[in-house]
Amino acid sequence: MTKLKFLIPSNLHRFVSQKLLIFCLVFFLGNCERASWIAEDSILSLNGEWEFISDNNTNPDFKKGTKITVPFDFSSDDVYQNFDGCISIRHALPEKVRAWMNQQTSVAIDSGHSSDFAEFYLNETSKLGLIGKTGRRDPYLSGQDGRIVSVLPAAAFRPGGENYIYAKVCTIPGKPFHWSGPKVSLGLSESIFKKFGLELSVAFLLAAVYISVGLYHLLLAVRRPSDIFNLYFGLFAIFFSIFHLTNNSTAEILFGSHRQLQSKVDQVSLMMFIGSLLLFIARFFQGKHPKFAVYSAALYGFVGLLDIFVNQYIRDLLLTIIAGLTVVFVLPYISFITGRSAWKGNSDARLLLGGVALIALGGLHDYAVTNRLINSALIMPFTFLAFILGIAFILANRFVRVHNEVEELNASLEEKVRQRTNDLQKSLSEIKELKHQQDGDYFLTSQLMQPLAGNYGHSEIVRAEILCRQKKRFQFRNWQGELGGDLCAVYSLKLKGRPVLVFFNGDAMGKSMQGAGGALIMGTIFKTIVTRTQNTLEMQELFPEHWLRRCYHELKSVFVSFDGRMLISMVVGIVDEESGLMYFVNAEHPQVVMYRDGRADFLSENGMLRKVGVEDPEEVFVVQTLQLKPNDVILIGSDGRDDVQLGINEDGNQIINEDERAFLRDVEEAKAELLQIEALIHSRGDIIDDLSLVRISYKEEMTSVADILDDPFQNQQVSDAISEKSTRRKALRNAIEEKDYIYVGSEGQKYLEKYPDDSAVYLWVSYALARLGNYDKAIDFGEVLLMRDPTHSKNLEHLSKLHYKNGNKVRAEALLAASKLKSDQVL
Repeated sequence: MTKLKFLIPSNLHRFVSQKLLIFCLVFFLGNCERASWIAEDSILSLNGEWEFISDNNTNPDFKKGTKITVPFDFSSDDVYQNFDGCISIRHALPEKVRAWMNQQTSVAIDSGHSSDFAEFYLNETSKLGLIGKTGRRDPYLSGQDGRIVSVLPAAAFRPGGENYIYAKVCTIPGKPFHWSGPKVSLGLSESIFKKFGLELSVAFLLAAVYISVGLYHLLLAVRRPSDIFNLYFGLFAIFFSIFHLTNNSTAEILFGSHRQLQSKVDQVSLMMFIGSLLLFIARFFQGKHPKFAVYSAALYGFVGLLDIFVNQYIRDLLLTIIAGLTVVFVLPYISFITGRSAWKGNSDARLLLGGVALIALGGLHDYAVTNRLINSALIMPFTFLAFILGIAFILANRFVRVHNEVEELNASLEEKVRQRTNDLQKSLSEIKELKHQQDGDYFLTSQLMQPLAGNYGHSEIVRAEILCRQKKRFQFRNWQGELGGDLCAVYSLKLKGRPVLVFFNGDAMGKSMQGAGGALIMGTIFKTIVTRTQNTLEMQELFPEHWLRRCYHELKSVFVSFDGRMLISMVVGIVDEESGLMYFVNAEHPQVVMYRDGRADFLSENGMLRKVGVEDPEEVFVVQTLQLKPNDVILIGSDGRDDVQLGINEDGNQIINEDERAFLRDVEEAKAELLQIEALIHSRGDIIDDLSLVRISYKEEMTSVADILDDPFQNQQVSDAISEKSTRRKALRNAIEEKDYIYVGSEGQKYLEKYPDDSAVYLWVSYALARLGNYDKAIDFGEVLLMRDPTHSKNLEHLSKLHYKNGNKVRAEALLAASKLKSDQVL
């Protein structure tokens, strides 16, 4: 990195500080050529042989009077490795210069660049003859490849005597040691400063171009954030302009004697413009931010930030490391991305490769000039200008292409809008036709479902109400309807000669048409079972447990055939009108709720089955029972009662109700009235699923429990009923102990007709009937108890023996294995 040291003596300070910068800015406004304002013979070159004086006896080949060629570079010379000192040389003033000074004409010198610090004198190596110096030795301050442009001190000139220019070039270990020039000039002050002003003008002009290009693309980045490569290129141009200003004659104007600040700005801008260029290339040609480019740019940024706070030694060390990484990894990466894009036919990449080749040629040319292989001017600043302007041209060309495409689109926009409108109208007509057909399908499906669902119960003791709100609403012509996967059905039947109320609440998997298909299937099957029960004596003679088992297995046999593509959850149950005993089966449906004495709670369901349609060979069918009391209300509902959207969170996601007991609070507040329950659910949020509810009440208009406790007559009736049940049960127990099987078989069946909730008596009756040889009927009573309590080991053993005697050995062995398993678990 080249630094500038520009020293002005006090007698010319006013001239330089006030007029030189103005001159630089207006220089290119004139149309005159250099030859017209700088005389060719007014500047002389001091390149060539200088007389060696001393180098602290470091090089034995150099003796006093030995000739040394200037410019020189001893940085790689083994003799001067780790050299800590100075080399002193001198050059006689040319005769023409002595003549000028004899005429008291101002003469100036342009020393070119030297490192690491240097001093220049006229005749005397003292303050009187000091021309200028870069850096200092004690305390150490790097001259940063300084350059002296200054007037020769007239007081040190010796008229009529010998006059010499003395140069003392110094270095320390680890620093370069050279006087690289490339030109050492001596001439009239006016010509030297005009020449120097030309360099300043060019440097400022190039910087102005870089900054203008950078600001323009930063503005584009603000206006078009999607084209973020404009941001990277704008930053690249801005940081490169700063780097350019710290490495030219402009550095003295901007930084003066603040060499450490110049060094920091120089290195920070270098890191930042390389990182920005890397991100620009990656984003422009790959359309994304590859990890390598991002991490590398972050490393450059971190090193640039670190350079602000560390000393010169650490900065030089970091620069050496980063330079190596750049050469080994970053430059090949940039070349690979650009080359690959060019290979694929990207014209922008080919132009960029041309700019890279131009920089490479400029670098080789300037290397040859610096090493005096050829005699020419330095062109690297101009090749870099061409490179940056080339990138700007690439971006401008891309913008023009996009603009042309927009113009073409605008030119045919009206026609395209018309065509698009026609296409949309055609699509809308097709969608309306399809929607009409779909609504027709919805309408027909809903019509098919109507006779399968509904409240067909006509009991005054056990009353039923249903509420079904399907999520999908539709309108077909003048009819409005709804469609979904929920189904509610209630029927009055007779089983074993006793009036019962049968209820069904099912929820088929899927929404809209899929759910409706499942509901249609389960409704048809259940309706078939009910119709068969109404028309056949065989079905009417089934125990409630047997009827529920048959219903469950018929539904399961159909839905299993769908291989899991269609499942249903359900609660199907029976309420004995005379006894108030409720039998029910729950297949992964929401828990049944009982409302009693103003409180709502979930029923304890230990025998919940898998969803209908799931094949589970180890599943045990369980019928649950519950003895209802007067004014008890049972509520069965689908999961729509809990699927409530409570709102939207900060991320825009739905907030879904997760509190199952919220439904219990709604039931209590609504006093188990369906419409009020629905209103309370809606008040909590939006229902996002089908909602169906079945309400079963038992003797709802009878006297309440509180009134019974306060009424002596009612209290006596309850007491008499309990006494009668206890007496008859005790008689049955005594009879079976006395082995009066005829009495137990006959009176036990009558007892169970009135008190079907007494599960233990089923085993007594089954045992008595078996003793009487009526194995089929004995098996029926035993199976009822098995469905209520699959863990009853004595009943399992008893049933196993009955099936064995009846010839059903497979069933007998299965029951016997279950009995042994239960016994082992108890042990």
